[in-house]
Amino acid sequence: MQYLSDFVSYINNLPATKKLILLIILFISVIVIIDLVSSYMKQNFKNITNHSVEKMDSESDLSLTPSLAPSESASNLLPFGDIVINTDLLNITLFYADWCGHCKKFMNESWGQLKDKFENNPSVQLNQIDCTNIKSAITTPAGKNVEGFPTLILNYKDENGKYIEEEYNGPRSYQVLSSIIDKFTGSSTPTDPKK
Repeated sequence: MQYLSDFVSYINNLPATKKLILLIILFISVIVIIDLVSSYMKQNFKNITNHSVEKMDSESDLSLTPSLAPSESASNLLPFGDIVINTDLLNITLFYADWCGHCKKFMNESWGQLKDKFENNPSVQLNQIDCTNIKSAITTPAGKNVEGFPTLILNYKDENGKYIEEEYNGPRSYQVLSSIIDKFTGSSTPTDPKK
């Protein structure tokens, strides 16, 4: 505390011109620090809006290439990034990022329980895609943009065999999601999983 008091006394005893020079140096230093932090943020974070960030990472160049065309080896398999979606099943894909607090909470509370319950269900495929280091725009298998995290995407075939994709925007509790999946897989015509 004595050092701070001595420093303040020293500054107060300086002539006005030296005080002005010190003030200018301090002001320029603050501007330079703000500019450096701003440059770093612009370099590392391309798009920041409503809990959505595309992180730029020079170490890896991950990207997701959506394609609704089935693979040549099996007509019901849709390659998508590191996962393969079976279009004959109800697919629920979680898009998340490690830095997202909402993602961490959802994955710890609801997603883990859903995976435990439905991991052996032959009608359901639960997928998760870590978007933390993806450089390009993040898109769903049908090519829709992922705007925030966590995002849940449902892919399934309707009663006419048409491949459907929709974003789930309802409550993310285990109980609600589990009952939706139960209703969807227990129905002979899974046209609307929210009913």
